[in-house]
Amino acid sequence: SDIKMKRQLNIKLACKWIVATGMLSAVFTGCRTRESAGDLNWLEQYNVVWTTQSENGSGSMPGSCGDIGLNIWVENIELKVYMGRAGYRDENGALLKPGRVRINLTPNPFENGIFRQELKLREGYVLINGALPDGKPVEIKTWVEGSRPIVHLDINADKPVTVEATYESWRTEDIELPNDPSKYDRRAMCMMNCDTYEGKVFLYKDEIRASEKFVRFHHRINNAKDCFNFQVEQQGLEAVREQLVNPLENLIWGGALVGDNLVLAGETRGTYAETPFKGWKYTSKEPAKSHRIRVCMHIDQVEEQNVWDAALQELIDLAPQEDAEAWKENQQWWMEFWNRSHLLINSGRGEEDAVWRIGRNYQLFRYMLASNVSGRESTQFNGGLFTFDPLFVNGRKGPGYTPDHRQWGAGLTAQNQRMMVWPLLKSGDFDMVTPGFSLYLDGLPNAMARVRHYWKHDGCCFTEQTAITALPGAAIYGFDQTSGRSRPKDLEPGIQVNKACAYIYESQLEYAWLMLSFYQFSGVDLS
Repeated sequence: SDIKMKRQLNIKLACKWIVATGMLSAVFTGCRTRESAGDLNWLEQYNVVWTTQSENGSGSMPGSCGDIGLNIWVENIELKVYMGRAGYRDENGALLKPGRVRINLTPNPFENGIFRQELKLREGYVLINGALPDGKPVEIKTWVEGSRPIVHLDINADKPVTVEATYESWRTEDIELPNDPSKYDRRAMCMMNCDTYEGKVFLYKDEIRASEKFVRFHHRINNAKDCFNFQVEQQGLEAVREQLVNPLENLIWGGALVGDNLVLAGETRGTYAETPFKGWKYTSKEPAKSHRIRVCMHIDQVEEQNVWDAALQELIDLAPQEDAEAWKENQQWWMEFWNRSHLLINSGRGEEDAVWRIGRNYQLFRYMLASNVSGRESTQFNGGLFTFDPLFVNGRKGPGYTPDHRQWGAGLTAQNQRMMVWPLLKSGDFDMVTPGFSLYLDGLPNAMARVRHYWKHDGCCFTEQTAITALPGAAIYGFDQTSGRSRPKDLEPGIQVNKACAYIYESQLEYAWLMLSFYQFSGVDLS
């Protein structure tokens, strides 16, 4: 009853604020709640449609589901796709992309001026339409499975076409990330751990193995060089190492590009956004009206590579009929997703109405948040899984500026991360809330061991800018060096040198409150 009274009071206060600010017509008369369950016709107005190709990767559409995010665009008559997945971390703690896929068709349906690309929100996929020189239609449907980590590129044409599918990687050699003057430069992707560090920092290469039928790629963490072990030594935690958990221990992630009618056609080299890359090209054995191309992904913490390979192989070997069942499951999931809650503003007024565009942006942002429903970690506030080439963001270019670049990388700024989670309670997206708790649940042993070791009492201590290890970011804690983020020898152990967050710990209290609020809204057992 007390909760009910507080909610009624909040509603009254909200109404007074809306009336006082003149927002009544924009919000209440524009919002509609009378759509029946299962009727998603209201959603069609928010689909995004392009009728021209993109200039570069900054003009990409998001593909979203499960724990995978895609950047999808057609540039110079080629389809390009960046892939991102939660948990694909490197030795420095940076979140890396698995790579890029490039698709070419012969004859090419995108060189005669007939083009349409649509983000279909109701079904959760991107559809690209073109036409062959004789006018025969071609479509490419790109989507992500919700229950398995598989990306689909389904190509269908009214007459046989030949497909070239190329997996591209810019991490075929170790790349040094110099100690640039600004934390927004090349080490931005691992800023929390490596900013101003006087030692060498590398973006380490992946292992790529091409066979006749598919190319397999993976990144295995070299634990001798990972940020966890660096932090343990740096932060004087050797005595309690056995109590600590390393989320990078034996971590292997990657995937495979595979197609039912494809055969290896050789290697390619090139440069995109001034970043060199190497490609492994596969082509159709013979032209066909339909082509099934997939990127199967896998992540696990295992000692033996062959165990990891075997799990990935199970996904590679899935029969075509499994796709139809997965598509059916996806449609059911998206229907339930969109029916959880509605927020429609000035429905039907379209692009010219600024308030309608606010409503559309709400749908698009919520759609992108669905890229981390089942993720191993929080949705990143600084780009999520949808970052792209820094050249098209802030003009940064040259060696070390790869598509993996993002500012404030390799950690979680809690006061920003919370923004990804709080609204999900009201929208009913409870499955998207729990990945945001993972750092605090998985990292609790580390947070407790720190308190016992440094301050000799029980409790836990999560910092404001923590690394993914649940320990303070190495650059925030401070290095034993003479410049940059140097740590005074008389500074109390456990306290960070960074003045902006050395004594900021209230975010862990807010996350505890968030977990209790999650129970209040969802009723999920928290024990």
